[in-house]
Amino acid sequence: MPTSQELNYILTSGDNLLKISPFTLDAGQSRSISTDVASGSEISLIADQEVGHPFGEQVFAVANCTGDESQYIEVFNGREVNESPSLVSVCTANIGSYNPNDKSAIPSGWGDEHFIPSGQSLDYKIRFQNTGTDTAFTVVIRDTIVGELDMATFNAGMSSHDYTVSIEEENILIFTFDNILLPDSTTNLIESNGYVDFSINQISDNIPGTKIENTAAIFFDFNEAIITNTVFQTIETPITYSMSSVILCANETYDGINYTKDTMLSILHESPLLDSFEIVDIKVLPVDFISTTVDVEHGEIINNTPLFSDTTILESYNNSFGCDSRIVVNYVLDQINSVNLLDESDWEIIPNPTNGDIFIKSRQTFLNELYQVSVSNITGAKVYENMHKLSANESILLNLNEIPASAYFLSVSSEEGIFTEKIVINP
Repeated sequence: MPTSQELNYILTSGDNLLKISPFTLDAGQSRSISTDVASGSEISLIADQEVGHPFGEQVFAVANCTGDESQYIEVFNGREVNESPSLVSVCTANIGSYNPNDKSAIPSGWGDEHFIPSGQSLDYKIRFQNTGTDTAFTVVIRDTIVGELDMATFNAGMSSHDYTVSIEEENILIFTFDNILLPDSTTNLIESNGYVDFSINQISDNIPGTKIENTAAIFFDFNEAIITNTVFQTIETPITYSMSSVILCANETYDGINYTKDTMLSILHESPLLDSFEIVDIKVLPVDFISTTVDVEHGEIINNTPLFSDTTILESYNNSFGCDSRIVVNYVLDQINSVNLLDESDWEIIPNPTNGDIFIKSRQTFLNELYQVSVSNITGAKVYENMHKLSANESILLNLNEIPASAYFLSVSSEEGIFTEKIVINP
């Protein structure tokens, strides 16, 4: 069946969020996802399932298939691994020189601690080789199972030769190869080898950080035991995620930070038993900005105040989003034969948006080259004001690095007139 709605997936590697994306699938459709990570990294994918799915709200996939050891790809649902359908695919490295009597586990786990999920079953392989000087008639393998594994789930597997298996003291596995007639390696290198497999599940309450170790002892006839290497896995801290959306007006903050553009946050909440990614989708609504110039007479009363010089007034209103927006009104006093000669098309404010430094350049030339430059926030409060000398085709630099990131209004005024432009300072 196709998905009935748009779902989401996230891709992580360790504590790093690699990607988050919506998806839909038609019946029988699959989707490939690619990403760049360092060799040996574990990649985890968490994807939403349809509402009411019988095996949970999310499906998980963990992949680590570098070829360094016996690595794995596993997929399981949002319940305990042993309670819902799951898939494990194994990819095994090519091995050159090796100890012929050894033990391995699949999955081997990722990272130096060989992390695996709680509830993950383990497939063990014990290999042996007769490196003596004569035929071995009997091979016995003793394997003590640790308490983090559930002996009730032990399942004997394939082998190179016929064997019998017994259990001593409730947790010691004994694999006996009677009359195996295993030639020594100098006589027949290939036929001198053997192996046995078995699988076993974890107990149900292994907590993150639990280490599962296993070592086997191999006896050839009456010789002393050969002790294999110790394989181990560590229970990882599981990761879940949640998504939320936040809509901000330009003058609002989220968690104490003022955002000037749409932003996707990933916040990792760590705990001993469960890590979770909180994905916050921040949408910043636009600020409507209108700038206009009005000629007024000397002493004319505007907003209950007589004007005796050119003045810029910011008037507030709510736009259709319910956010504060601004009308910037430049009031220019009428004088005899006076007009506003500052032509906005001859001025440049760059870069805009800016990270702090901003240049003002003019192509106009006047006898009076002294200009008042001011920067006001969207409430009308001035955060910068200074006089600058500016000649045609030259630039002045404003250092606004100490001003918090937000939207502002920059005004340039002189005896020739005034103009105002909206600027944005990024974090």
